[in-house]
Amino acid sequence: MDMFFFDFFKTNKKKVQEQISELKSERECLEKEFNKHHNKYEELWRKYHSNEMNYTSAMKVDNKCYELKARIKELDKKIKELEEEL
Repeated sequence: MDMFFFDFFKTNKKKVQEQISELKSERECLEKEFNKHHNKYEELWRKYHSNEMNYTSAMKVDNKCYELKARIKELDKKIKELEEEL
């Protein structure tokens, strides 16, 4: 009986660790995408301020940056919760 519970918790712990690693890799991809969009956003704002670009284009990229940052924070929260489970 004790071995059953030990195996169960060991398996559960392994699943949680796998989830954490998946979330971390997803977070890493989102971070790369955010950096790419953020650089584009900064470039568009420079163009906007020099009157080469309209406001709407820069704001679309800005909104994408906010979405990505929100997803990254959400993943960080999930990772923290799973790490506390361990």
